[in-house]
Amino acid sequence: MPTEDGTNDGVRPDILRPDEVFDLLGERWVLQILMALGSKPMRFTRLKRSIPGVSANVLTARLRQLETAQLVVRITSDAPSPHRMYGLGLIADSLRPALAELAVWKSQLAPGPSPQHGLNITDERNT
Repeated sequence: MPTEDGTNDGVRPDILRPDEVFDLLGERWVLQILMALGSKPMRFTRLKRSIPGVSANVLTARLRQLETAQLVVRITSDAPSPHRMYGLGLIADSLRPALAELAVWKSQLAPGPSPQHGLNITDERNT
């Protein structure tokens, strides 16, 4: 039922509920996109290069979904050579600590030397 401010029970219709954010985070490539943008805003081409295996069409679709959900913002530069960059939106910015922990976890599971511990995780599991 709409309230005086026109929202439904005080919830803004343009802001995703936490369960909707979790659903979106479960979509393929979304976490990789957010983790890549966690360090700094990037142009589309650089973002695509930083995520091996994602196609341009899929990346475009995911970025649009993330923009709609306000997890990602598109920044347009009016500099001498205009360009667009993508960065974390306010909601995703609040996820930055969780994204950083996921990045550490991912690096610990990756084969080869781990940057945090200098250990070969693959060898440890086989002994």
